[in-house]
Amino acid sequence: MRNYFITIEIDLDVDGAKVYYTRLANEVALEELKKTKIYASVDDYSSKNEPFDTIACAIEVTDNEIETLKNCGVDHISVGSLMLVDEDGVESKLPYETYDDTDALLNYTQD
Repeated sequence: MRNYFITIEIDLDVDGAKVYYTRLANEVALEELKKTKIYASVDDYSSKNEPFDTIACAIEVTDNEIETLKNCGVDHISVGSLMLVDEDGVESKLPYETYDDTDALLNYTQD
């Protein structure tokens, strides 16, 4: 199965407020992520819902690259708040903000 390093940077266009997000995900999780829209906020500033594909960058990575990303501590970064929603604005059930299992998207399987 292919694995990806996902990066997101959203400029909220107010006072330099930005949201940063990185995660490792497998191809099943990435396909599910592509069906979502992203909503981001920092303090009192927020974005509109934007399609995942227009904001996120997903780069295929090898097992060695995954280990390097983890060793450098950049595999799981969140600055600001990010929410994934479907076309109806309902929050995604994907484990995109899991802090106790940092590999939740990397090990994701569909039910």
